[in-house]
Amino acid sequence: MFPLFNITEQSTNDYWIGNHTIQQHDHAPLQLPYANLWICQSGTAKISVNFKQYDYQQGDILFVSDDSIVIIHQCSSDFSVFFCLMARSFASEVAYVLPSDLFSYLRDHPHFKPNHDYLSFMQNWIQQISFLTQNSGNYARTTLCNHLQNFFLIMAKQAKDLKIIESTKHNRKEMICWQFWELIHQHCHRERAVAFYAKLLSITPYYLSQLTQDLFNDAPKTLIDRQVILEIKRQLTQTKQSIEAIADTMNFNDPSYLCRYFKRHTGISLSQYRKTGLM
Repeated sequence: MFPLFNITEQSTNDYWIGNHTIQQHDHAPLQLPYANLWICQSGTAKISVNFKQYDYQQGDILFVSDDSIVIIHQCSSDFSVFFCLMARSFASEVAYVLPSDLFSYLRDHPHFKPNHDYLSFMQNWIQQISFLTQNSGNYARTTLCNHLQNFFLIMAKQAKDLKIIESTKHNRKEMICWQFWELIHQHCHRERAVAFYAKLLSITPYYLSQLTQDLFNDAPKTLIDRQVILEIKRQLTQTKQSIEAIADTMNFNDPSYLCRYFKRHTGISLSQYRKTGLM
């Protein structure tokens, strides 16, 4: 599916982990899944993202999305990367607890150079992944999700310490989109209507749809429903509330409607999901 990588170490429906040595490049844009984390393990490369070129070397982080134009222009013979490639479903779960300004920053600055302390943490973090995925059994997916969240939270702290995030400037359309994203986080447990969020932003639902399609490549309703499902999953796995109580907390008219909504979006029932305990 992703011709750059021969994915053998870990393969599931919605994430791929491994190490890869890159010795050839044809200067063509790469085919990418929804979210892509690369950490350079050795060697150097010149990589362009959306036509801006970066010198990529050991310890550097590259984080890009599927709508990025990524081209490897040249690389040393020993160039290798650790990679974690994520489909939309898994990336959404990882991002659930992360600050939105981090992804706003990474969209504009896909190349990140960690400081010495973060570099040490990062190498230990990579070493732990193999053990976690091989020894977590049915909880491997949840364990990896938590592990990635720790990685990005530390990155967010590093970026704030360097005052990088605060210096990122956005135009009005981008600001509206990120405000919408924050509003979903605040209100998803009670509100699922696009019109509600458009009104808070003082724009029309149609205009909001145009903006989110351009920046997030998704309709507003899709983004809202995705966040609602993640919140329902959290309540199913992290609380002992009854289905009736969750329906009330999430502002569903009755438990049967909540059940139909959840199954339509996930393909499984609430009881099945709670029984597995998997994110």
